Amino acid sequence: MSVFELLAVLQNEYDFQKEVLKKLRKENNFLDPVDHKDKIRFNFLNTNVLE
Repeated sequence: MSVFELLAVLQNEYDFQKEVLKKLRKENNFLDPVDHKDKIRFNFLNTNVLE
C-alpha cells in the first residue's frame, strides 16, 4: 500500500468518526430520536453487565 493510499484510508476513517461523533452528540442532546432497540441499555438488558 502506498503512502497516498494509506493517507486516503486514514482520512476516510477520520471523516467517518467525525460523523459518528456528531450523531452521538445529537442523540445525547435528544435532538435526534433513538429507537429503543438501538439503545445500549436494551442491548445489555439480558447480560450481567448492568447488575
